[in-house]
Formats: sequence, structure tokens, C-alpha cells
Amino acid sequence: MLRLSTLVAHPEPPTYYARSKRAFEGILQLDRDLIVRPGLSSRGKGTGSSSRCGMPPGARTRFLSSTAGGSRYRPSTSKTPARRSRERDLTGALNVAEPDPVPVGTFLRRMTEGLGVRCLFLPLPFAPVLAMLRVIEALRLPFPLRSESLLGLKALRQVPVADDLRWLGLRAGTAEQSLADLL
Repeated sequence: MLRLSTLVAHPEPPTYYARSKRAFEGILQLDRDLIVRPGLSSRGKGTGSSSRCGMPPGARTRFLSSTAGGSRYRPSTSKTPARRSRERDLTGALNVAEPDPVPVGTFLRRMTEGLGVRCLFLPLPFAPVLAMLRVIEALRLPFPLRSESLLGLKALRQVPVADDLRWLGLRAGTAEQSLADLL
């Protein structure tokens, strides 16, 4: 049985989403089931919050905080891993993402340039931004960024994928290809 998880479902998952995926992985039997941990995926041109830089449409300048430090964006291949895993009757756990990820800040800069959106990137310290987001959430104020999203970005990590991609007979897309799909 194929189950999708996430690359941040590691032993110390930082978010509720990652913890729930990690717990779910724990009840699966790797000799019978297959867990695919894809990188971030694109949905195609003009869809999802990524196409708007996470901000309301129509804004001329958008502000993004680069608090995620050295986190990496890991574009995934597509839905092909699921099809390949069924064809080959695979079991175990596979990481499916770009072998050479780019820093999140670099990816976001490329994305905003490709969209023709002027973005001002502010280098802000992670802890105060996280605290501010938690206060905003406690006050139930509308805001385009959630603390869970920030924690998820910070938790992005580079994991070995080359052997898993070879096992599936796949080649992952590059960050540039993912950007082309988004834009």
C-alpha cells in the first residue's frame, strides 16, 4: 500500500503536520507498505499560494522574511513516483526530491523575479518572527503566514535521494523546472 508522507517527518518533527505524518509512518509495515516522502511540489501555472508569493493579488510590492536560514527548497518530480512504485511493487520508504536543492531565499527570489513581482526580502531573526506569528494566531488576527508554515520551512533539510530515485527509475526536476511549472 502506497502512502505519501513528507521530508520533514523525521525523528524530531517540528510541526503538527510533520508529527502526524511521522506517527502515521510508525504504524505502517515497511516490508509490506511503501512510504514516499516527496519534496515540495508545484501544481502548475498560476495555482497555489506560491504563484502569488503568499500575498494578496494586486499588491505592487510584497515583503518576505528570509528567516528560514539555510533551509532548502526541494522540488519533487511529479505524481510519477506513485505510478512507478505500483508498477515495480516496491516497499519501504523513499525520499523523492531534487538531489541538489537551492536555498529557500534563492528559490523565492527567482520565483518573484519570474512573476515580475517586486519583493523586498528582509533578513529577520527566526525566534522573534515565530513569537510574533504565535501572538497573531493567539489573537486570531488574519495574516498570510502561519507559525506552522515557518517551522516547516525551517525544518527543510537535505536528505539523500539519489539511490531512491534510481530505485524508482526517475530523475527529479530542477528548481528552474519547478519555477517554470509554477510560472
